[in-house]
Amino acid sequence: MIYVSSSCVKAKSIKNAVIKLKDNGFFNIELSGGTQYYEDLVGDLVELKNKYNLNFLLHNYFPPPERHFVVNLASLDNSIYERSVAALKNSIDLCKSLKARKFGLHAGFFTDIHAKELGKAISRRTLYDREEALKRFCSGFRELKRNSQGVKLYIENNVFLSGSRRPYLKINPFMLTSYSDFSELKKAIDFNLLIDFAHLKISCNALGLDFSKELNLLMPYSDYLHLSAVKQKDHHKPFSRNSFLLRSLKDFDLAKKTITLEISASMDELKRSYNAIRKELQ
Repeated sequence: MIYVSSSCVKAKSIKNAVIKLKDNGFFNIELSGGTQYYEDLVGDLVELKNKYNLNFLLHNYFPPPERHFVVNLASLDNSIYERSVAALKNSIDLCKSLKARKFGLHAGFFTDIHAKELGKAISRRTLYDREEALKRFCSGFRELKRNSQGVKLYIENNVFLSGSRRPYLKINPFMLTSYSDFSELKKAIDFNLLIDFAHLKISCNALGLDFSKELNLLMPYSDYLHLSAVKQKDHHKPFSRNSFLLRSLKDFDLAKKTITLEISASMDELKRSYNAIRKELQ
């Protein structure tokens, strides 16, 4: 099934984002970041779902908290960690209310990221002890799983921008950016993998890894994909049937995978990307 992320639409409220997508023919919607908290948010989503027969999934930073912060389940700052666990539990509870069967959360960071740094290279700072941060992430994830009855949890690969490498030399401050990272985490906890195609492409470029090899190694472990094209260092771009993205996926069976488009573009470009992937699934 193909979903479209609510982040494809610029709107202050999730209600307006969902209505715009619905009005343009999208009824499978992944609720994601980019909108503001308001009190009637849950009631609006339940009403829209029932009124228009919408299918929802939830992703990482949704619903938005009253005070914005970067969720980091690997944080060794107790305040950030506890806020992260509480926010993710709230997301899982909303999944249950909306009958959303999948919830994807981002892998953690070995340092705490500021909201303004998301999607950008991060400046140098002290990193957490890697082993301790991994243990904390795994502990938090196990706690979420105990709360996830009926909701299948996924961990999404992080994006490692080339500019983030320079301050840290050979140290990677992000969890889950490669197959090697995946194998390490999989030994520690049992989890489902959400592959963000653009995140993987950019991370491979930054880390000097072979993208095709990494994709081939990871794809058998995932039935959930986030798709957008990459142009230079920028992602969340639209794509066409002859794009690098779809050429890279042509040898994989996508029919049973959940696919979400995460595209920052015009509605016409979003529709063209949707039709391109839909034709691949026919």
